Amino acid sequence: MFKRFGRFSVGALLAALFFGHISAARAELTVNKLVSKIDQSLTRIKNGTYGFCVETGQPIGIKRLMARPVAELCIVAQEKHEKEEKVYADL
Repeated sequence: MFKRFGRFSVGALLAALFFGHISAARAELTVNKLVSKIDQSLTRIKNGTYGFCVETGQPIGIKRLMARPVAELCIVAQEKHEKEEKVYADL
């Protein structure tokens, strides 16, 4: 089984690239974003701030971190951001 990072697993990304569902440039962009998020998470671990929401300061929650180790926002803050994105997208 492939390791999952957020919405994508490494295997799913490779399969999409192989079958032509995404371009090599898009796959590289996705990998680069992931590596950047991992680096940010490692910095937060070193600083002692990993696992706390960057917006509210509240704990993110172990289930969310297990599902998305690079999460920066608690579920409440993430949902708020998603609602705001939807409002702007609908304009």
